[in-house]
Amino acid sequence: MQAGMQAGGQPMMVMPTMMAQQGQLNSPIGRQQHGMHSHQSNDSMNGLIGMNNNGGRNAHHNKNIVGGGYHGSSNDVSGSGFNNTVSGNLRSDDYGSIQGQGNIDGGDPQYLNQPSDPTLASLYSTPQRPPLDALLGQVRRLSRDQVGCRLVQQALDEEGPMAATLILNEGLPFWGEAMVDPFGNYLFQKILEKITAEERIMLVKTVSTRLVNASLNLHGTRSVQKIVELCTKDEENSKLSSDKDAGSNEETAADVLTKALTPAAARLCIDSHGNHVIQRILLKLGHKHSKFVFDAVAESVGDVARHRHGCCVIQRCLDSPPGPARSNLVLRIVDKSLELMQDAYGNYVVQYVLDVCSDDDVHAVCESVIGKVNLLAIQKFSSNVMEKCLERCSDRVKEHYMQELSDPERIRELMMDPFGNYVV
Repeated sequence: MQAGMQAGGQPMMVMPTMMAQQGQLNSPIGRQQHGMHSHQSNDSMNGLIGMNNNGGRNAHHNKNIVGGGYHGSSNDVSGSGFNNTVSGNLRSDDYGSIQGQGNIDGGDPQYLNQPSDPTLASLYSTPQRPPLDALLGQVRRLSRDQVGCRLVQQALDEEGPMAATLILNEGLPFWGEAMVDPFGNYLFQKILEKITAEERIMLVKTVSTRLVNASLNLHGTRSVQKIVELCTKDEENSKLSSDKDAGSNEETAADVLTKALTPAAARLCIDSHGNHVIQRILLKLGHKHSKFVFDAVAESVGDVARHRHGCCVIQRCLDSPPGPARSNLVLRIVDKSLELMQDAYGNYVVQYVLDVCSDDDVHAVCESVIGKVNLLAIQKFSSNVMEKCLERCSDRVKEHYMQELSDPERIRELMMDPFGNYVV
């Protein structure tokens, strides 16, 4: 707190500025160069270091990029405010056929402009938590307030399942707007934890039309990731009781979630917040509920792979166990490998294929560059891939490479080139 002086000589107090709380963790991976370091990206959402588009050599002999960290899903409201400003968020309409989803609808905030309710003031004046009966009927207002949100969360922790059901039912008309609220998202996560699996299905169905927009929101992405986590637990419990419920075709929360996100899957992959939801699905849910991600990425692989968030999502797809959907995605990447390896982000996808995919896929990528070795060796991004191809290719393919590089004049030019010298 800083003190100043007003014109009349009276002390003037300046309140400290609340620090903005970030919604996700950075996962920078250092990429060390030969004798120098690459510039660090200013991407605060999905820290990929070493992808320098402004001159200088891409790091050689580097480790593959690891996808950005996931948004945390904490249920305790912090004492700080939240900053809605997102730096470095690229628009989806810059990437081919991937379509945006429009503006995020946070609900009608008109009720917040109404005069303060004496009842709410009395709730805050007592040192103890007000009884549940006093909170019921005020949940919507309380969920948008830092102190009020804590009171309702405390009631959920202390009052048991009956309180969770009562609060759930009261909030059904506005849980969609609570998902994207700086404080309400914590209450949404808490109610998800406290209700039963059947009530969870009802809640996810209620907010299903808002799941895409929530995933694209700084606060909403936490809410959707919490749904993914609890869907995972429900699916595991369902498997344990599968003998009792053999033949049951009831829709699960995971079914509702994936059906709602499927139309915007490619858009989510390249969004600074949405990509965390997609990566959480790939990590937590089984193939049945993650297949839509593979299909969407395969269909738009050229756009997704050339995006700083999308390339991380593809790497997580390639980390999945082998299967038809993964094989189809790899095939699409191999088909576009020549184009992707010349891109700032796409080259990392091709390198990842060379690292983790089958020998047949590696051979297909290595063969695709035959006849273009000299051209690719002198380019900033593709020269990285050429080094990897030289390490992984068969002896027969390597002979073709050597024939292209056998001319002394070409070798001399490559040795003097800022990128080609690494290939030599």
